[in-house]
Amino acid sequence: ALVSGQEVTMYRDVSETDQFDRILRFIFVGGTFINYELVKQGYATAFRYEPDVSCADLMAQAEVDARAVGFGMWSAQATFES
Repeated sequence: ALVSGQEVTMYRDVSETDQFDRILRFIFVGGTFINYELVKQGYATAFRYEPDVSCADLMAQAEVDARAVGFGMWSAQATFES
């Protein structure tokens, strides 16, 4: 919903891909930093992928904040199925 039907802008940090050959990009829609929003709302976790760490501290703090208030997967009502 954050990007559907909208123009996105992608930025690379250092690497093209990670060790699993996944393309690494920071995604923006207008002034919204999508990667950050997903972590901040509790829909993603923050992972540090060396050497691509320009936003690692920002993402880590967003996860701490989401956990503290119980957003998304950090909610007491969140359930996980395997």
